[in-house]
Amino acid sequence: EIAADDSSPWKAIAPYLVARTYTVALQTDSKWRSVAEEEVRTLLADRSLSSLHTAVKALRRRNWIQAEPETVLKEIAETLTKPGLELSLRQDLWDYVFLYDAFEQRKGDARLMAASGLTEWLYCMQHPNATSYTRAAQKWRVTKSTAWLVAALNAALPGESGVSELLAAASKIPIGHPASTTLSYHQARLLLELNRTGEAEVILDRALSGSELGRSSRNLLLDLKVRTVTDLSAFLGLMPRVPVLRTDLFDEGETLRFSSGRSDGKFKSEVAAAGKLRVLGYFEAKFFNEQAPLELLSRAALDPSLPKDSAVEFQRVALMRALILERTELYRPLSEALAKLVPSYSAKLGKALAASEDRELRQALILFTIRQPEIRPYFLTATERAVRDGGIDSYGDNYWAPYVAGRDEVYLRQGAWNSCGDRSGEESPTEFRLLKEAERQRGMGEFARLREAGSATEFYVAYAGGHYRENPSLLDGALRVSRYSGSPKSAKNAVIALWRVLMKQYPGSEAAQRWREGYIYGGDWSEEDWRPRRKDVRNFFPGVACRWRPWDQ
Repeated sequence: EIAADDSSPWKAIAPYLVARTYTVALQTDSKWRSVAEEEVRTLLADRSLSSLHTAVKALRRRNWIQAEPETVLKEIAETLTKPGLELSLRQDLWDYVFLYDAFEQRKGDARLMAASGLTEWLYCMQHPNATSYTRAAQKWRVTKSTAWLVAALNAALPGESGVSELLAAASKIPIGHPASTTLSYHQARLLLELNRTGEAEVILDRALSGSELGRSSRNLLLDLKVRTVTDLSAFLGLMPRVPVLRTDLFDEGETLRFSSGRSDGKFKSEVAAAGKLRVLGYFEAKFFNEQAPLELLSRAALDPSLPKDSAVEFQRVALMRALILERTELYRPLSEALAKLVPSYSAKLGKALAASEDRELRQALILFTIRQPEIRPYFLTATERAVRDGGIDSYGDNYWAPYVAGRDEVYLRQGAWNSCGDRSGEESPTEFRLLKEAERQRGMGEFARLREAGSATEFYVAYAGGHYRENPSLLDGALRVSRYSGSPKSAKNAVIALWRVLMKQYPGSEAAQRWREGYIYGGDWSEEDWRPRRKDVRNFFPGVACRWRPWDQ
């Protein structure tokens, strides 16, 4: 009726809305197929409605997607690989990805790959395994296509048949070619794994000299370049990475620009802000966490070439490791360096450094770190949550958790730009020329001891249990750590025993008053809930009534 009403301001759009309504209905009930398709045909045949034809074609495709998804997937793939677009690049990509994801899940690999060259190439790129390598290498040998050369090298491992031929072909692609940076990365990766370090360095230096490199590409190339150096200063100079983006939207990374009310200006400002940051690369974090001996870590921490923020983080990690490993010779130099760089630490560390004996200094430093959850014995693989030094945020899990080899248990793989693991799904250790084998073995032995120390709760509770008579405030500090940690259940009994010591031996102390009511948790003690359902809440400590108090009181 509106479409027939010449006086209505909605006359022009009304036919489209009718067709759109039938298309939406078709998504849930196939009985509307003929009506929806007829409405679309009628609109496309009407030249007076040409301004609506692009939108109507999108409806037609939506109808086809519902009826013949495999055919539409093939047609869009062909559209995307030739000049000119039927609708728009954004719409074509949206529909293609929607169909690709659904088809991959439902139909299986063989049929998906037969759909089109683009689909086959994308599948090989997303699944870099032995099958994809064989398929991509065969395609390249037949077509000599640079795109298939990229796919083959992306899936290649050093022992694969034909890798030398692929590397030779990649070396002929000139700088400035759209694929040259990607090919340089995979050339260097394979050459490093083949112990052809000199050739890899030449390729990396040439690629890194490009002025048009984006942050992500530069970070990936530096991941490889840092593996070629043997000098600590050179290693540290290559180490800092510039993040592509820093955001608090953990689950919306692919659509950040359009999500949560962010304007285009806000998105650009977040990218610009990230450009001022310098963070530790994922593989360098793994290296210092799992392979580097404390001696090397301490040298790095005290190296004057490190930027201030990096130096502070290195010194924190080295100091905590020195305390766990009882490396008394490192206590003073690391503490003195931290006192100079972090104003909020100066007075506390100055008091600790007044100790005349190593045993006294060790206890003073443990009393200091027990109040500083940001001091941990390993590097995070991502920028940490913005919490002031010594502070606790609303998550209530700020102290360090048990370390899981290859990743940070709390932050998982955030910040991991790339992983070249083996095909079993487990990451292969990344080898750096900076370490000799004897040093690597020593570092890995220290790492094993650090893992035995467990979490912050286990370390501080164990120390407090053996030294509280010398300083009862250790009991208060250790219980605070247990309250604000993601701690393993294996530490539960030790924490309860420490709490009982506080209640029985120091009942009138301020700490006993603070912890008399214990603290509550919602079933799993490592998952503190600051607004739990009353029926699920229990007190962590036996025999204490469950009284709800906000986390920060």
